Amino acid sequence: MGPMKPAVSLEVTLTICQDILDKASPSHKEMALFLSLISSSKREDQLEVSTTFSKVKEHFTSFINSFSELTFQEGFGFDPFTMKDILLFLLDPSQFNLSLKKEAGCGLLYGHDHVKLRQTFINLLPHEIRFHCLMKKFSYCRLSSKLSAFLKPVSTLPEILDILDIGAGHSVYLVTASVGEAFPRQVVVKQEALPNQSLFCKLLDSLSWPSYESEHFEEQDWQWEISEYLGNLSLQEMLKEVSVENRDSLEMQLAQHAALGDILGRGDRHFENYMVSTWGIVPIDISFLFWEGNEAWSERYIAGGIYELSILEPYSIEELPKKMKRFFSFYEDTVYFLKKEKPNLENQISTFFSSQNMDVADKLAFVQNRLARIEGYVCEQKKSYISSFFEMKKRLVYKEIVSQLYEANPACLDETPWLKMYYLSDKDRPSCFFLLEEKQYLLHDIERLAALHLEIQPGYFSSQWTRIEKEKNKVLSELCSVP
Repeated sequence: MGPMKPAVSLEVTLTICQDILDKASPSHKEMALFLSLISSSKREDQLEVSTTFSKVKEHFTSFINSFSELTFQEGFGFDPFTMKDILLFLLDPSQFNLSLKKEAGCGLLYGHDHVKLRQTFINLLPHEIRFHCLMKKFSYCRLSSKLSAFLKPVSTLPEILDILDIGAGHSVYLVTASVGEAFPRQVVVKQEALPNQSLFCKLLDSLSWPSYESEHFEEQDWQWEISEYLGNLSLQEMLKEVSVENRDSLEMQLAQHAALGDILGRGDRHFENYMVSTWGIVPIDISFLFWEGNEAWSERYIAGGIYELSILEPYSIEELPKKMKRFFSFYEDTVYFLKKEKPNLENQISTFFSSQNMDVADKLAFVQNRLARIEGYVCEQKKSYISSFFEMKKRLVYKEIVSQLYEANPACLDETPWLKMYYLSDKDRPSCFFLLEEKQYLLHDIERLAALHLEIQPGYFSSQWTRIEKEKNKVLSELCSVP
C-alpha cells in the first residue's frame, strides 16, 4: 500500500483547470489562476500570462491529438491520453509516473514513437512548470535525502537543477544536480519493485566487468532505484552507426553477457537495455533475475530479433556459420569462467539477499543447477539460440511486407489492430513480431493483405520459409552435429 494521498482536494482543482481549458476565450484572471495551479509562480503581466497559457494549452492539445493517432480501436487495451490524465499527473504529487495506458500481461507492445511522444509531454513543458511538478513529486516521495546520500557531496548539499523523463513505457527520471564541483552530476531515479539491479552491478564489479553504481531502497512504502547515469547511447542506437565489419568487439561482449544472463536468469536483455560507454557494453534495467523458465523467454526474445545473438542478423548464410561459431565460443568460455567464479557468485548472492531479508536458497539453486551441467547446458542453449535465430529470419520477411503495406496504404492495417501495433512496435527497431507465438494467425493476415494490396502471392512466403529452413539446418549441422 502506498502513502496516503495529499489532503488537498484534487477533484476541485482538476475541475477548475478543465473548465478553464474548455473555454474558448478565458479571462486574464482565469488564465493566471490556471498557471498558478500547475506552477509555482504568480504571474501578473497580461502578455506573459496569455502567451504562457496559450503555449501550455497548445502543448496539451498537440500531445493528446498526436498520441491518439498512435493508439487503436476502443477495447484493444492500448488507450489514448485524455486531458484529465495529464492534468492529474501535473496536479497530484503522489502520481510519480506518467505511464502508457495499456493493459499488462496481454502482449501489447509500444514503439519508439510512443516512447518519444510520452517523454516529450513532460520534457517540452516550460521549464518552470516541469520543474515545479516533478520537484513536488520528489518532495512528496521524500527522495531528497537518498539523492543526497547517493551523490555524496563533499562540502555542500546537492541542489537539483533539472529533471527530465527518459523512461520508455513509464517515467524514469534523469536528475541533474550541483554538488559543489566543476560539473553537475546526473543520476537516474525510478520506482523498482526488486533490488536485482543493485545485486547485478555488484556481481559485474566482482567479476571485473564494466559496472556502475546503483542503490535500491524503500521510502514511503515504495521501492526505488537510484543509479549512475551512463549517457544516452544505447546499443540499439550504436548499431545504427557501426558498420557490420566493425562489430567484432560488440559481438564478443554480447556473447559474454548472453552467457552471464542465462546462468543468472536475467530477462529483458534487449538492445535498448544495453548502454555503450567508454569502457564497454553495460546492461541496465535489471528487473528479472533467477527467472524460472528464462530459457524459454530467451527463445522468444531471439525470435523477436532483440537478444544478443540477433546482432549477427546482417551476415549472409556464407558468413553466418563462422560468426556463430565465434559467438558461441565466447559464450562457452564465459560459462566455464563463471564456473570458476561460482564461490564468488554464491558469496555475493548470499550476502546481498541476506542483508535484504530475502530468500537465498532458491537463487543459489538456480545458478548451481546450470553450472552443474555445463556441457549439456551449453549444447542445449546453442541449439535453442540457433533455431530461434532462424525463426527471427522468417519473421523479418513478414516485417518487410508489413512496412510495404503501410507505405502503400496505411489504412489497410487498421482492420487488424495487432498488425498496426506490430508495425509501430517494430518501426526503427531490429525487433520483429515479439510474442508472435500466441498470434501465428497474423502471418496469414499479412499474406492475405500482401496479395490484395501488393500483388504478392502466397508462394513467395512458402519459398522464403523453405530457403530459411535449409539455412537453419546448414548452420545446425555445422555447429551442433545435427544432420
